[in-house]
Amino acid sequence: MLPLDDPRWESLNSGAAKALRRLETALKEANISDEDLKDLYWWFCNQGTVYRRSYAAVPHLVRLSRLAGLEARLELLKLVAAIERGRRRDAEEPLPADLQPAYVQALAEARSSLAVCVAEQTWDFKRALKTAGIFLALNGFTEAGFEVSKMDDWMECPKCGALLLEPQKDEQSLQTIAETKG
Repeated sequence: MLPLDDPRWESLNSGAAKALRRLETALKEANISDEDLKDLYWWFCNQGTVYRRSYAAVPHLVRLSRLAGLEARLELLKLVAAIERGRRRDAEEPLPADLQPAYVQALAEARSSLAVCVAEQTWDFKRALKTAGIFLALNGFTEAGFEVSKMDDWMECPKCGALLLEPQKDEQSLQTIAETKG
């Protein structure tokens, strides 16, 4: 793992190391915000593009995921999955040989970190889809994971549990179902 104080971060982008240090501080203070998480996407997987700094960040993101609560952990692992998808798909740079061992090991550790999330007893439909997408991506099925993660706009009918694939279009159907069941 490339230490955050390693001078090589300067060539990768010193702001990226600072973003990881800010995340670590926020996690230790149990004060992580949605903005903190969005900032990480900007640094490491902006619009699906991954960079050399993204590969260097993955071991840190996985390490920090283990310090995070459930929702933040899932978001960090979702970012790791997005970086892996970008690497397999259309990376600006291939995974450099000097970062490869730590990156590959971090992916294996990410699966263990995700297992903690899977063991949680409280699940809803959207969290299950997000987790399934991450699981697929971390196991080499990045495109399938991406497609599953896009399903999070689906919803279940609150009355009958029917799956609504396009809730906006199905709103009328949902209302009709609710009226017939209610």
